[in-house]
Amino acid sequence: METNNFDLLTGRTHTHLESFGDHLIQAEVKRQFLAMSKKAKEDDEIEIKLVSAFRSFEKQQIIWNDKVAGHRKILDDNGAELDPSSLTEKELLYAILRFSALPGASRHHWGTDLDVFDASIKSKKDVQLTVSESLEDFSHLNHWLDQNMNDFGFYRPYAQDLGGVSQEPWHISYYPHSKALFEQYSFEVFKENIQRSQISLKGLVLNQLDEIFQKFVINIEER
Repeated sequence: METNNFDLLTGRTHTHLESFGDHLIQAEVKRQFLAMSKKAKEDDEIEIKLVSAFRSFEKQQIIWNDKVAGHRKILDDNGAELDPSSLTEKELLYAILRFSALPGASRHHWGTDLDVFDASIKSKKDVQLTVSESLEDFSHLNHWLDQNMNDFGFYRPYAQDLGGVSQEPWHISYYPHSKALFEQYSFEVFKENIQRSQISLKGLVLNQLDEIFQKFVINIEER
């Protein structure tokens, strides 16, 4: 694999992206997102805004290592906060993987995947990105997306809980570009990415590499 392509797939470069407010995003994704946002506003006064778009390997590594160290909250499937000290290392690893991708294995590295909310309901600083919040507070947004987002090329890779990553109704992906990148993200890319990283629990991840790849990386909804 070309080094530049490896860097793109694993969030080690953002030269393929352009600015969009405080975010970085692929140019075509930005055009389609703006068109979709305009339609939602016209249809139902929904203000679709971004919580996040591109996230670098370095940023994802900070999030990951902070969670392992107990500096960021780790939630269970019911939204309750877990005590990392009460978990074995393997339990901690899999609890984090439910809601946070390994550095270099996040779809947010590509500039094709977005976390969205309805700014007519609450401000960005108050958004929690939990399943209960999305299904309750942003139910109107979710219904509109269900009916319209495919027209603009978007879909939800985590529409349902498939036993790996938790359901993420707020996470949308621009399929025309993310599909090609997803197909290029092989087990070999994933393995090299982890080997080159300085992540916490690295040894345990390497021991569980195939299972993690199958369950948390490629286990997504098809469009």
